[in-house]
Amino acid sequence: MRSVFKALLFTDLLVGTAFAVVVSTEAGGGGLGALGQFAVLLVLLAGLFVAGIIAWLMNKTPGRLARVTLLLPVALALLPFVLRLLAWGPVPATFWYAALCIAGAAVIAATAFRPRSVAAVVPHRLVRSAVFNWLVLLPTLLGWAALAGLAVWLLSDVGQEAFGAANRRSDNMATGYGILFVSAFVIALGTWSIIAATWGWLGLAGGVENSKRKLHLAQLVAAAPGILIAVPLFLWLSGQR
Repeated sequence: MRSVFKALLFTDLLVGTAFAVVVSTEAGGGGLGALGQFAVLLVLLAGLFVAGIIAWLMNKTPGRLARVTLLLPVALALLPFVLRLLAWGPVPATFWYAALCIAGAAVIAATAFRPRSVAAVVPHRLVRSAVFNWLVLLPTLLGWAALAGLAVWLLSDVGQEAFGAANRRSDNMATGYGILFVSAFVIALGTWSIIAATWGWLGLAGGVENSKRKLHLAQLVAAAPGILIAVPLFLWLSGQR
């Protein structure tokens, strides 16, 4: 049952966070689209609450994890309304950006220094799953493959001719847009690389039996270049005016 409660807990966090962001930031101009998002996410939260009750009743000795799983959907459903009350209206999107960045940094720090503690609350099936670990690794590999393909194309005669023609049509603006696009792509790749490296380290140092150690090591190795390139690039771009 512990694995069931873990799965419910992570699903609660994902759905509840999405619900909190949608509801707390809604300024009244979203129309039927915002109403539809609200309804779908609320139904999902209600379903998770019911699933938590069923799991609670089926578990003969419910512990702290069971109690958290049962109460979390209710807390997350109320959270956006409390935030709107405190903010006297819609919550700025910057609040959630900062909150999610802080939460992500906290998870990364906890995984780096206390991997076994983090692994204790992570569904171990994910750590042992070859399919899931390949899904973590593949975006990094595909990202580098895309950049390598773009570099080869730009160095070819066809690429040079196409890029030169684009510059002539746009008064050399194509170069600027190209640099911005590649920079954004590298930063996105670096962000995913941080996630992949964190997961890879968790798999190696978390003490989970039968973890996919080779895949976790591959995740760390593939993520390293993205982190080393993207972090300085992001810091440099952040300092530009």
